[in-house]
Amino acid sequence: MVIEEKVFLENIQDRYHSNHDWYSETEDSDFDDKVYYLLNDKQHFNDIRRSQKITAHILQHLNDLQQKATFVYNLIHHELALNTKKSTQIAHIEFPTLEELKVYVGTYKDESSGRVIEISSDLYTLNIMDIGIAYQVSKDKFKLLNASSLSFEFMRNTNEEIISLILKVQDLKNKDSIRTFKWLKIE
Repeated sequence: MVIEEKVFLENIQDRYHSNHDWYSETEDSDFDDKVYYLLNDKQHFNDIRRSQKITAHILQHLNDLQQKATFVYNLIHHELALNTKKSTQIAHIEFPTLEELKVYVGTYKDESSGRVIEISSDLYTLNIMDIGIAYQVSKDKFKLLNASSLSFEFMRNTNEEIISLILKVQDLKNKDSIRTFKWLKIE
């Protein structure tokens, strides 16, 4: 994708060079012509929009890579039982036992769509059918390993039993926008 962005930008530069006198910036009027073009040309607006889409796609991949690296860093630290303090630059991840993960295992049903998912446990993680692998970031809170915009929070009743989970989907374009979906534990 980075190569696509590079080629895309080079094509724009070639087009400017071939089609616009203002590209050379040799005349005083070039500045006004360039400003007018940048503020009014529909092709330029299309180029900006495509660049935004490419950049958003690259950013999503970088966020996913950062999340995977964070998981691996924490896992290595945990497995080696290192006594050294972890870097404060890296988010903390918890590694519960299989017994601790069993409370989250079960079948959950989406309140609105009726869709059902199965959650099972693996060493340190939850497997969420058709969605992916989730790791624990704090009590009852999990993040999906391959999707930094998704997180899960399990809800408990007064007896401390898991009764539902809330899926949170963060809008990548607007970090303040989060959609939530409630899944009831049915077994």
